[in-house]
Amino acid sequence: ACPDAHFVIAGRGESLARYRRMMVHPERFEVRDEYIPRADVPRLFQEAALVALPYVEASQSAVVPLAYAFGKPVVASAVGGLPEMVEDGQDGLLVPPRDSDRLAAAIVALLRDDERRRRMQAHIRLKVAGELSWDSIARSTLRVYEESRGEGEG
Repeated sequence: ACPDAHFVIAGRGESLARYRRMMVHPERFEVRDEYIPRADVPRLFQEAALVALPYVEASQSAVVPLAYAFGKPVVASAVGGLPEMVEDGQDGLLVPPRDSDRLAAAIVALLRDDERRRRMQAHIRLKVAGELSWDSIARSTLRVYEESRGEGEG
């Protein structure tokens, strides 16, 4: 489907050895079953065309805003708070959890469609400059504090 694609599986995981045995083309995968040193993180994101997060369960993921900070679309499982973080079709794609066929199809679709990825990256830049900016986060945090003290509106 994407013969030139190279995949990096990064971070600690319980099942990475098992997944390595299941790989049809292991030469196309780099598996880093370790804590990723801070100095290596920028390179991994900069070299990526997209970021895949095939969670089975998750309340949220700190990887999503990090991917967005590097301008990368996200393909994620629609679990926990991820559908609130990833706008399906706008800055990434959501797939059902445990559906490897849909996950693979979404990844391949984005890898094959440079223009779609560029549109998503443009949306991500606006999102990072707006709702994910430090000013916006500070205002939201202050609003929560004020509301918890009974000083906010509403």
